[in-house]
Amino acid sequence: MIGAFRFWRKRGPCDREECEKLLAAQYKPIYAYLRRCCGNTDDAQDLTQETFAKVWKALLAQPRAGNLRAWIYCIARNTWLDSARKRGRMETRSDAWWENLPAPEQTKNAMAEREIAAILAQKVHELDDEKREAIILHYYQGLTLRETAEVLGVAASTVKYRLREAIQILREQMEKDTPRPDIRELKKESACHEPE
Repeated sequence: MIGAFRFWRKRGPCDREECEKLLAAQYKPIYAYLRRCCGNTDDAQDLTQETFAKVWKALLAQPRAGNLRAWIYCIARNTWLDSARKRGRMETRSDAWWENLPAPEQTKNAMAEREIAAILAQKVHELDDEKREAIILHYYQGLTLRETAEVLGVAASTVKYRLREAIQILREQMEKDTPRPDIRELKKESACHEPE
């Protein structure tokens, strides 16, 4: 399926069923991306529908060759940016959104990991737009450097630079803001729970 995303529609028009399969495979990742961008389920659903309506219309109007996944992400990003501009804001994260992140197992380690992940997600969303978008597309959505560059309309070297800068900023902020557990305490705690 990945090959289909890289170079699609090489052989002329794809049939309706083939297009539906390709688009269906991208629906959940695009929804997740837009959910991260806009911060709420209702807007993400609306923007996802709007994105795929634009994609379908473009497919019917003009066959294209190239990277399908990057092309769809580009349309999704532009749809989100247009929506955010109309509303006059780019950041719509609420406390409720952060609290409603899916919860892993409720062990102490899982809770600590969840807390660190929430802190990191918050730090990512505090980055400037260019760095935040690069991080979300590349690390959260799993796009390659080339695909991320295509979506953002910049060179791959620019994406690398933005990612490197963002990671450095995040590392510094996480080291400063995230409490480090005392290794001795963790060893004592784990020794108390070992079977005799």
